[in-house]
Amino acid sequence: MIKVQIIRFDEDIVKRLPNIEKVIYDMFGSEDVLIFAVLDEKQKMGFVVRSNDGCLYIDNKGESIPFSLDENDDLSLLRKDDYVINFNEELTFMSQDNIMHFLRLHKYNQPDCDGYDGSIEYKQYDSKRDIMCVINYQQMYREYDGRPCIYQFRTNEIDGVYIDEKYSRGDHKKGFPLPKRAKYYTKVECAEDEIGYDWMKIKDYGLVNFLSNNIPALERGKSIRYVKSLYRGLDGSFRDLWPLAKQIRREAIDEIVKSYGFNTQVPSLFISVYNGYDETVKDIQAIVEEMKRVLPLLKTEEGSDLGAVLKFVKE
Repeated sequence: MIKVQIIRFDEDIVKRLPNIEKVIYDMFGSEDVLIFAVLDEKQKMGFVVRSNDGCLYIDNKGESIPFSLDENDDLSLLRKDDYVINFNEELTFMSQDNIMHFLRLHKYNQPDCDGYDGSIEYKQYDSKRDIMCVINYQQMYREYDGRPCIYQFRTNEIDGVYIDEKYSRGDHKKGFPLPKRAKYYTKVECAEDEIGYDWMKIKDYGLVNFLSNNIPALERGKSIRYVKSLYRGLDGSFRDLWPLAKQIRREAIDEIVKSYGFNTQVPSLFISVYNGYDETVKDIQAIVEEMKRVLPLLKTEEGSDLGAVLKFVKE
């Protein structure tokens, strides 16, 4: 995390302002803006530009990062890698195609049937089409520095997928069958010595090949399939007709999810931000804290040169 320091304006800093005028004008137009000169831990100088709650950080290479503040002058929004990151009540990521992404690690009251005491939930919502996609991945609940921590490799294997084509209508009623708008697929994993494994191989290769042990060696050992749920139980959980239900492979799950325009894996950016590791976010948060420290000083004689107002004169 960079250790930024807002420094006092001098003649040398003023001479550098013309170099960033175009970047500022492209962002804020002809509005008056407040400018701070900042030094990072490598003593490289950049600028922070602010107009109301909108801000722009311009580093020493001329690269810029737009961000916004909330009513308490805390970091609210930040743009990175074609996503707008929202730090308000719930961490969200908005993509350029207006799909909202949510990420969270849940902790169970007791371990599931596979021994996991947590679950990664990755939600994607397309508000224009009112389609919600929820993908779950298994993970033990872990915290680092007092906050939940998601491991990237745990998002390689999908545990369940839920897609609702009319999400705003609310939850589904319990019973049979699920409406056509809803699709819920659950992972089924069986070892070679389990009955479920036999069912998978019979469906894949037929009874004759199974009985004659005519199954490719690569298909032996552990097998994973996905089964579509058909109804909801009285407890609200989704139920299927395994082992009689139709089985599909992971590749088919990926195709279903992608057909709606959604991701099948969590982008690494989301995980690094959620875990608090992302360097860009940490840098901007440090800048925000330094601005909060300096703002009250601008009104004093001692700190009046810690910032400057830039005015664009209309000709």
